[in-house]
Amino acid sequence: MWLLFDLDDTLIDTSGSIAPFRLERALEYLLRTSTLNYSRSRLLSELLHIHHAAPSSREALIQFSQKYSFSKSALFKAVDLVYKAPLQEEIPVRTLPRVLALLKRLSSHSLCHDSQGDETIQRQKLKKAGIEPQLFYKISVKDPCDKGKMYQEIFLDFSVQQGEVVVIGDRVQTDLVPAKQLGFWTVHMQWGRGALSSRSSCVDFQIQRPWQLLSILKQIQKRVQTWE
Repeated sequence: MWLLFDLDDTLIDTSGSIAPFRLERALEYLLRTSTLNYSRSRLLSELLHIHHAAPSSREALIQFSQKYSFSKSALFKAVDLVYKAPLQEEIPVRTLPRVLALLKRLSSHSLCHDSQGDETIQRQKLKKAGIEPQLFYKISVKDPCDKGKMYQEIFLDFSVQQGEVVVIGDRVQTDLVPAKQLGFWTVHMQWGRGALSSRSSCVDFQIQRPWQLLSILKQIQKRVQTWE
């Protein structure tokens, strides 16, 4: 089977290991552009709280900046620090539990990685997390990212059947809805913001830990066999 993995909060714990460091750096920049006298630790705690419920780090920074009237130019720079700045050496990049063992266990399948963002930074995340690029048949990173188009490229370029493709991601709307529209199997990783998403008709399966994917694949293979 073809397994198409998102990266952030699907293979690596972006919400838990990267986002807090990135947001702290963005906050430090915002404070240098203002005359706020609030406690830095209090503001960081508030920003992280907003981030937890926001649909993205960008949206969290927008909400935070609007509340404290930071300039638009400062906001744009803060967003760039979160999304485009190279990862600092001290920033840890952790995988989700047992991801490395899982990927090796799935080596008999065709693994692909599709994600949105700066390709250099996304590959840096893989390296810091200890995920070998050689594990993937194809790696596709684009910004902006149209997941539907990325999925279609794999579908057409490699002449695979719809029932042979499984897409695993944490974001229902951006990762899984386009996959379901193409007739692929969809697995919702409930991690980070993905844990806050409600069930959708575009989701075939939900998992809380990567290792649960193994039992899901067995179910999918049984269903496909009944169709043949």
